[in-house]
Amino acid sequence: AHQHLKLTDIHNLTPANELFDTVVVFENYPVENEAFERATSALTLTQVEAHDASHYPMNIRVLPGDSVEIRMEYGPDLFTRTAVEKLGSRLLLVLRAIAETPRTPVGRVDILEAHEREQVLSALHGRRDVAEFRDVVDRIRDVARRQPAAVAVTDDEGDVTYETLMSRASALSRRLAARGTGAGTLVGILSDPGALFVWSVLGVFGSRAGYIPLDPHAPNARSVTYLTDSGADCLLTEEKHLEQAHAIAAASGGKVEVLVIGSERDEAEWYPSRSETYDIAYSIFTSGSTGRPKGAMVHRAGMENHLLAKIEDLDLSASDNVMQNAPLTFNISVWQMFAALMLGGRIRVVDRTVAADPRELFRRVADEGVSVLEVVPSLLRAALDLWDAEEALPELPRLRWLVVTGEPLPGSLCERWFARYPEIPLVNAYGSTECSDDVSHAVITSEKYGAEQKVTIGTPIRNIRLYILNEALQPVPPGMPGDLYVSGVGVGQGYIGDAPRTAASFVADPFSDEPGARMYRMGDYVRCLPDGCLEFVERRDHQVKIRGQRLELGEIEISLAQHALVGQAAVVVREDTPGDKRLVAYVVPGAGTARSALDPAEMRGFVSERLPDYMVPSAFVVLDGLPLTPNGKLDRRALPVPEYAAVGAGRGPRSPREEILCGLFAEVLGVDVVSIDDGFFELGGHSLLATRLVSRIRSVLGVEVSIRSLFEAPTVAGLVDRLDEGGRVREPLGRRVR
Repeated sequence: AHQHLKLTDIHNLTPANELFDTVVVFENYPVENEAFERATSALTLTQVEAHDASHYPMNIRVLPGDSVEIRMEYGPDLFTRTAVEKLGSRLLLVLRAIAETPRTPVGRVDILEAHEREQVLSALHGRRDVAEFRDVVDRIRDVARRQPAAVAVTDDEGDVTYETLMSRASALSRRLAARGTGAGTLVGILSDPGALFVWSVLGVFGSRAGYIPLDPHAPNARSVTYLTDSGADCLLTEEKHLEQAHAIAAASGGKVEVLVIGSERDEAEWYPSRSETYDIAYSIFTSGSTGRPKGAMVHRAGMENHLLAKIEDLDLSASDNVMQNAPLTFNISVWQMFAALMLGGRIRVVDRTVAADPRELFRRVADEGVSVLEVVPSLLRAALDLWDAEEALPELPRLRWLVVTGEPLPGSLCERWFARYPEIPLVNAYGSTECSDDVSHAVITSEKYGAEQKVTIGTPIRNIRLYILNEALQPVPPGMPGDLYVSGVGVGQGYIGDAPRTAASFVADPFSDEPGARMYRMGDYVRCLPDGCLEFVERRDHQVKIRGQRLELGEIEISLAQHALVGQAAVVVREDTPGDKRLVAYVVPGAGTARSALDPAEMRGFVSERLPDYMVPSAFVVLDGLPLTPNGKLDRRALPVPEYAAVGAGRGPRSPREEILCGLFAEVLGVDVVSIDDGFFELGGHSLLATRLVSRIRSVLGVEVSIRSLFEAPTVAGLVDRLDEGGRVREPLGRRVR
């Protein structure tokens, strides 16, 4: 058809309060069929000026006749003429494609010109570096030969030099190789954070095997699943976890040998490292929507590329002291352990209680000269709240970077951080285990945030290509949101023993010339901004993150459904108090089961035996039936606000101190009353609420109390005994807030 595109500026728009802001009108009157048939015999596209008026920001009118006229009217205060012209040209491109290839599915109609398509596909490419692969073990060994007496790792038991670290790693490599461990195999490591874990991983790497981290604090059933699915036939553990390791090995169903680590001796002649580019480095299991965790496999090349990206983007050097505070089952623990060691720097390892306590964590950063720290936004918020409450800030003279990861970073946290530390930039890191950890970095300075007032997930790291595609895997125009796909060296090997899930998430890269190239669908909706940075829009599936931990609600629901008395279960994330996200489970009794038979405390214990603590709901609500929408789906808005436990049934306070503590427990947990026997975590508490409670106790009672004390004694009665035994007057944290 002859199509005329008319563009009209519309001034003095009435504010639009309608449910829509764009109108498409097809004015098919009067049209004589014979004239219309003549009009469709040729195709001419023309852009013509015109004038009109409209009360909508965008009004598209189609007027058929001897020629088809498309009139686009827009508000210039909302759209630029250039943007509307681009939109119009895309519309004409689509119409031409439909006319020429009418059988093409709508989703596959290209809305980009050839030059635009090429530009979009190449816009989000990280710096290409094809340097020869060098394994992390070889790199750290070179450092150890240059500076054998330099401190490599510091934990709560003291310092470990480079020579000791690599000698003990070498001894373990030789030990593993002697039993047949090698390329393509996986080794489980059941250990707490520390120097021993670091040399254990290096020892596994030296044997050409990969490792699977197991958490001693996780349910044994969870660790058994990891060991069984991975096919590992060797489990390394510390002496203190030996009994637990034997129980896990016995329950895994295979012949798993348990080896005690920690007694390795220094070796004069180090075991030769022969790792190759695509040997497996590690597998970290994440929550799975099918009810079973999935183990993402990361190869050596992907790990090395990510380590080098951290070194480059954070400008790391031998003078850096990096904090290793991430859980060992969290992918960011890998770079925290090894990036600085590749250069001759130092890592400071802290245990899980220090990592969960922002006051103690930042105290260590200040006292020990840590230069790089990485936290999740929820912990950063807890730290900022703590400093507000105590009206004190820690001095951080050597901290060069605060890396933030694991959750969307709100602009309000940037603003609060820069108000206190304008000279310390933030790095918003974004990625996933399936892609060897981070795929993009955004450096945010106080000046940059002050000028732009926005937070992005940045640009791709080295050797990573990012695509923003529609559902038909076609690139979307600049500025339009779409699904984010990752390609390049960081893309992992898939999921252990799960070909269907691997095939669904790791697909062929149609835009690469490299044989066998694949891309991974991140599951996030993003857009590319004019400056080339990516903006996170929303999550596209039911995966959520709680305090930085990635989980699938479906896995918790399936676990609950295995309870003999549960008929239906639904788990949601509620944020009834701003900034406090909690998992809440709603359960319906099975046929013939009374509501009273479902005891929330018993269900909590049931789930705790199967899932790690961050996946255990804070509250369990028993319903006669789940509320549904008219189309039969779960009506999440109709789910009732939970009561976090039947509290106050235990003993009342016996002293003024216990009375104060009961009040503080209730205040932080958001309940009416707490007895001295009610458990903090059983009432819906979690690590960040624990931080808030400890801060309130310090402020009100003027005593020093740690999160470790609360973890070990989570009731008022137990905590009072700790305070009586070890309570001391609180010392100032640092400089006063001006």
